[in-house]
Amino acid sequence: MQFDVQTPDYSHRIGQPNAPYVGTLILQHDHYNVQIGDDRYDVPPDGDCAFHALNILRLYRDRQNLGDYVVGRPRPDGVIPLSIPIHDEAIRSAIKQTRTKAAEHVLQHIDEIAEAMTEE
Repeated sequence: MQFDVQTPDYSHRIGQPNAPYVGTLILQHDHYNVQIGDDRYDVPPDGDCAFHALNILRLYRDRQNLGDYVVGRPRPDGVIPLSIPIHDEAIRSAIKQTRTKAAEHVLQHIDEIAEAMTEE
């Protein structure tokens, strides 16, 4: 899977070059959202927002749409809020696995990531 990471300071594409492009992780005001096509989703603000955003990209890649996330009504700015059902173990397990995969990716690509973060 390929996706973009967009912060106020930089933008960078991550993933395998031949893998399908899924969407964008957007960091604004210390919180990640995810953009897929024309839809922008506000992920749960529970300290794992980056991992929720990655999980949502994975769900889309796997054609599972938003999985078990609860979709709220679009806000006036057009962003669609997402929440987690109480006692949802599927999402919590996916977040744990996503944390592990992200850590593995960072360890395997530490030089690329460091270079991308210092290119300004």
